[in-house]
Amino acid sequence: MEAIGVISAVLTLVGVIVAIVQMRKARESAEAARIAAEDARSSIALNTIMQDVGTCAGGFEEVQSLIRIESYHSALLRVSDLIARVAQIKGAQSGTGTIRIPGLKNTLTQLEVLRELLEEKVADSSKEVDPLRVNRILSQISAALHEWLGKSKFKGSEGGTK
Repeated sequence: MEAIGVISAVLTLVGVIVAIVQMRKARESAEAARIAAEDARSSIALNTIMQDVGTCAGGFEEVQSLIRIESYHSALLRVSDLIARVAQIKGAQSGTGTIRIPGLKNTLTQLEVLRELLEEKVADSSKEVDPLRVNRILSQISAALHEWLGKSKFKGSEGGTK
């Protein structure tokens, strides 16, 4: 009978050791899954913001074309859309905690100035819009966003978003 008690105690001890080892493996697996999920979330956020920034960059070029052909109503609508999109990108950027796009506040300010110029022109068709000033504003914004896009694509291909 004593042998059964000893064997039972040894098997219980082995069972406890196996349970502890399995708990550690489960904890390590859960931590690895958490890290993978966070990496996937960051990657999706970066790709979404990059797509939105790319769309904005195209929008700036569209506004330049609209002003060139003197379609000020359409340009005003497009600039208003771009202001909303840039504000959305700014909010998404701050929500990620890992993605930083420099100069978004300045971009919004410049777009507001451009919107005011276009609103004045639409309200009073005799007002002149300085195409050089408009192109300078849009070129600065577009260049900054294209630069960020290029850097982010390179970083993204290496797996980093910071």
